[in-house]
Amino acid sequence: RLHRPHALYTIAPSHEVASRRHRRIPAIGAGCGFSSTAAPGGRSSVSDPIVVFGAGGHARVVIDACMMHGRFEPLACLSKEPGSAVLGVPVHEEPQAEQLLRQGIRYAVVAIGENRIRQRVAAHAEALGFELVTIVSPAASVSRHAQLGRGVVVMAGAVIQAGASIGALAI
Repeated sequence: RLHRPHALYTIAPSHEVASRRHRRIPAIGAGCGFSSTAAPGGRSSVSDPIVVFGAGGHARVVIDACMMHGRFEPLACLSKEPGSAVLGVPVHEEPQAEQLLRQGIRYAVVAIGENRIRQRVAAHAEALGFELVTIVSPAASVSRHAQLGRGVVVMAGAVIQAGASIGALAI
């Protein structure tokens, strides 16, 4: 499912992207030209907790993008190899995903660089009941006339021009 994000959106769950009928105003610290869905007065809405599937270098970059924007708060990384933490986010075993869902965490991002593994993990996350979100680094530029699929991650420095269509789960 493709959507047309506002040129200045940085992070959004797919249900918000599909129903963008609310006011768009600049977020605090939007000096680089980026904004988010914000509450009246220019303050960002409260951060939603998010689960990060993956705990390697790609996860580090995705977590950093989440932290820079503030729309989502990464609460846990899930990996086959639990360890200490990625940028302060604890790494747990993947079987804990169901427990996190029971605790009310419904958003997830798949932060795995290998395409086939990312596709498989995304299918598993959605089957469990997580909603995959689209994340765009505040240091990226996305045209309001581009289309981004669900679960897309756009990294810092990327430029997505008008008319571009980025498929689901692309990085």
